[in-house]
Amino acid sequence: VPFTETWMKAAKLDEEWIHSGPRKFFFDGAFSSHSAWLFEDYADEPGNCGAGKTADEIYEALAPAIKRKHQPACHAIGDRTVHELCVAVERLADKYPWICDLRLRIEHAQLIDRADIRRIADLGIVVCAQPPALVNPEKDRRLLGESRAAAAYPYRSLLDAGAVLSFGSDYPGESFFEPLRGIHLAVNRDGPERITPEEAFACYTRESAYAEFADESKGTISPGKLADLVVLSADPFAISPEEIEKLQVTHTIVAGEFVHRTGTLSEIKPAKRDTTA
Repeated sequence: VPFTETWMKAAKLDEEWIHSGPRKFFFDGAFSSHSAWLFEDYADEPGNCGAGKTADEIYEALAPAIKRKHQPACHAIGDRTVHELCVAVERLADKYPWICDLRLRIEHAQLIDRADIRRIADLGIVVCAQPPALVNPEKDRRLLGESRAAAAYPYRSLLDAGAVLSFGSDYPGESFFEPLRGIHLAVNRDGPERITPEEAFACYTRESAYAEFADESKGTISPGKLADLVVLSADPFAISPEEIEKLQVTHTIVAGEFVHRTGTLSEIKPAKRDTTA
């Protein structure tokens, strides 16, 4: 890591393509290793609720970055760790009122206590989540039990609370990185936490740009922003949600130039939408 840090500072890089991001802090582990810190024991390992940093420890770790107005990215997967992080951020906000402007990030936040969802929204914390983690619900039920597994990855609840939800892949920590497959999982998952295709696309685009302070240059197709976009084989908001994983990228445009083409744009017919109320 020190070598990479030195190289990043010394190398002449195109900032639009490669740049250093926020400093990352690890405050607990992961579900699979039974090391993410939970309020209750793992369903398949009684007596173990994982381990993580307390609010006091998190406060001490984050304070120097917040004081310098640097954006931190906080690895927190278990509901107990997310809770401790919220407590620490509330305390930090009393001393450093600009913390809400730093777009402090929780990386993963796979299980969140219901009371902390509103706190996350109120504190301006950005949740950077990974829909590829939804690929194996049987594993989550085994680790967490039925009720906690159903409440995990609370995308619907976060959006309803007004929190900023950004999507990525965490590849190779997760098994795949394709956004369309991630969108398919977020939209078609079982239970009350599924979201709409429009919301899932926004999480991968607009909100991901917001998470890295790049919302002025990308994230939406708008005049003056980077002309990096794709054309899909069908309108993802008009087809059945179950068909999203079958979509193909027919054209890719980078900086206004086509770098990938399959067929012609004229062959793609816009879907007819029902506009009646």
